[in-house]
Amino acid sequence: MVDLTVDAIALGGSGVGRTPAGQVVFVPRTAPGDRVRAELTERRKRWARGRLVELYERGPGRVEPSCAVYPVCGGCTIMHLDEPGQLEALSQGVADSLARIGKVDIPVAPTVAGTRRFGYRNRVTFTLRRRGGRVFAGYHAEAGGRVIDVDTCPLAESAINDAWGRLRASWGPRAVRLPDGGEIRLTLRASSEGTVGLMVSGGRSGSPDAIERYRSEARRIARSVPELESFWWRPSDGERVLLSGRETLSDIWEGVPLRLEPEAFVQVNREVAALIERHVDELLGAPEGRTLVDLYGGIGLRGLRWSASGGRAVTVEVNADAIASGRTAAAGLDADVELIESSVETALSGGIASGADALVVNPPRAGLSEEAATRLLDVPAAVLVYVSCDPATLARDVGRLAPGWRPEGAQPFDAFPQTGHVETVVRFRRAEEGP
Repeated sequence: MVDLTVDAIALGGSGVGRTPAGQVVFVPRTAPGDRVRAELTERRKRWARGRLVELYERGPGRVEPSCAVYPVCGGCTIMHLDEPGQLEALSQGVADSLARIGKVDIPVAPTVAGTRRFGYRNRVTFTLRRRGGRVFAGYHAEAGGRVIDVDTCPLAESAINDAWGRLRASWGPRAVRLPDGGEIRLTLRASSEGTVGLMVSGGRSGSPDAIERYRSEARRIARSVPELESFWWRPSDGERVLLSGRETLSDIWEGVPLRLEPEAFVQVNREVAALIERHVDELLGAPEGRTLVDLYGGIGLRGLRWSASGGRAVTVEVNADAIASGRTAAAGLDADVELIESSVETALSGGIASGADALVVNPPRAGLSEEAATRLLDVPAAVLVYVSCDPATLARDVGRLAPGWRPEGAQPFDAFPQTGHVETVVRFRRAEEGP
């Protein structure tokens, strides 16, 4: 046991304090200014992890979490901080990562937030576990491997919570109307109109008769869940199967009508996603007469917007569902957008960006591969904008890009309130160019 005063919040959400000997200790669910007793659960030479045992004194930014399962759930990590404290923690986490990992000192602006601190997620993935005749369906615990049963999530849009409640009520004892398996995942995605798509992942496909049984059960569920527009299943041993409803989910993003394929990626926070895109537009400059290459471009909305303003856009995305959704949208708008289904590495090696005036990269949490970063050094574009969902891999990639690109500043966005995750946008210019 150690007594600590918490000084800051680390990237991810844990409070940071020091023992009398100077060892850094990370303690989840603590706030700056807290005086606590913690039990050390993991010890290394320079740092340790602890579990909050007793709160002696509350820090000035600590608030009471509004979710009953927050003390044990692994979904949110900073709900116990007030909004200014959350935003400051995100900005500081980005700055610390850039300095410590990327070895760069660039301005980090205050984190931009939307107006919705709750009810903002349009996509949620729950885990359903069958154990000993019982069903637990919700999120993984903050510590340990158990599943916390969750009947409503304060971060989810109302359409998702409504559909989740009806789904739970209709799947029957031991969730018998859902595909078999000791553990399956259920992803619900809500559209702007309040309809919902469901993707069940896991379980085994079995015989054709079993699939037909699942289709029959899915239709029964759909009658009890009126929001459900599409119901897909991807078994662990086979191809994706449509169990009920339409093949795609109708949605509207940035005024563009979409038919979203079941596994096409879009941002989970509509409001903050729009704020990010406005910022990216400002950093890129006027599109007219210029070519944008958008790498890891998803369904291509950025390219559609660029094209509508007089530019030419090329979107590269490896996910087939995203490309299919984007091509359908582009055809409806007669947009000058080329959507290429390819890995970024393959597209860059083929010279896809040789004629680019501007680049956007928006990689997954793992960041750029070493090959992608190396190939970006040879692209002759004047401006590169990096949209990141992980400050650590962003900072690593800043170092990888440094021989050819100079970072000018970072702008964090609170796209995931109540959690330690943050979106960050960094603008680069060619290293050999002047201001």
